[in-house]
Amino acid sequence: MAQAMRWYPLNLPLSSAAIGVGDSHAPLSTDSLLSASALHPLALSCQEMPRGMAYGDGFFTTIGVYQGQALWQSYHAARLQTHCQALHLYLPNTLEDSVWQQVASFAEHIQHGLIKIIVSRQAQSVPGYAHAPELTANQALIWLGVLPSATLAHRHVDIVSLIGQSALSAQCDAGNAAAHTTAQITATRVKLLQQAPISAMCLTARLASMPPPLAGLKTLNRLDSVLLAGELQRHQQAMSLFSTLQTSSASPIASASTILSEGLVRDMSGNWVEGVMSNVFYQLHGADATCATWYTPPIIHSGVNGIMRQVIVDKLASSAAPIQLRALQDKDLHQLSAMFFCNAVRGIIPVRELWLDAATCIELTVAIYAAAE
Repeated sequence: MAQAMRWYPLNLPLSSAAIGVGDSHAPLSTDSLLSASALHPLALSCQEMPRGMAYGDGFFTTIGVYQGQALWQSYHAARLQTHCQALHLYLPNTLEDSVWQQVASFAEHIQHGLIKIIVSRQAQSVPGYAHAPELTANQALIWLGVLPSATLAHRHVDIVSLIGQSALSAQCDAGNAAAHTTAQITATRVKLLQQAPISAMCLTARLASMPPPLAGLKTLNRLDSVLLAGELQRHQQAMSLFSTLQTSSASPIASASTILSEGLVRDMSGNWVEGVMSNVFYQLHGADATCATWYTPPIIHSGVNGIMRQVIVDKLASSAAPIQLRALQDKDLHQLSAMFFCNAVRGIIPVRELWLDAATCIELTVAIYAAAE
């Protein structure tokens, strides 16, 4: 995505005056937003987002747009509600309705790409970090970032293929006495975007540990992710250099057969939790071949409870092979048989190779990619 994201404020006291439309205290209409020149994000933040800039006081969610539709809108709407509640932000129903009306209009306008919603707290009359105890004095200030792109994916995968068709109609454990009906199987079927298989690398930087109610939230405080992304970028540059110079086979990283696109990251306890920009699911050798179990690490003190992660967990919850929450530890890495990352924009991202370090790589199966349409 080469072009820059364009930012549009929805309900800021200065925003409509700054672009010359409408009542300066009213949310902007979608037509006004689409026709107006987007504000420079740094100028906007300095004027009207002091708490977001100074304290990271807020959160964001990033929506994939595919064929003019905002993907998984109900899940993003739930994130707005739960995050506002956790951070004591006031989101009036009229403002929330306006958000989704404008998201739908932007999605139809760009057809493919992404829309980012940033939410911060209005300026406070009390000094420093403090905020007013009254909920209505903590109104959510909202920006929409819009970025058109080429189509997000050229392949789709039926979520059933993650666990296998046989698993939906068979009993996977002795305690499950009821067979799944055709209606249940049909209800489980969901088409997900899917990318080509990638290489991933275990990174050394770690995720910060957060207390409740911040754990799992997609807050504006993402410095741990910034450092992790920087480490991944350095590995990508090194791999690209090796490839360009056609380094001898004595450099093991040069033999990577797929593009290094993601990093596996761990928390302060040493458990592997997620990717730099995605959540992770994995399988282990020795699982029942008829009903191979997919695991995902629990999001307790570190990481983000991502949209696509929740979609997959929810859609398979009533199947014969629901996703299991299980910590991924160092001792498990050599037992991995399959892995994929996922996020709300790119969908499913199968992993063909996982580099444990610059000299050690394990090959993984990518059956779900073969099952894609």
